Amino acid sequence: MSLKSSTSSTVTHAEVLSVEIADAESIALIRYSGDSAEVTIRSRWQAQDGRPVIVSAEPAA
Repeated sequence: MSLKSSTSSTVTHAEVLSVEIADAESIALIRYSGDSAEVTIRSRWQAQDGRPVIVSAEPAA
């Protein structure tokens, strides 16, 4: 089930599935779930001014 429906779902649980750390960027897969739906998001992180910043995020295929 996807959170892309017209109804909203409150996130009640988040699970880090994987984190790939590299020099230029890191990629995290995180599954978010609620009472009626769940979605896994792939986020790309890069260091900016010495701090980790999400530069993109999208539903994982």
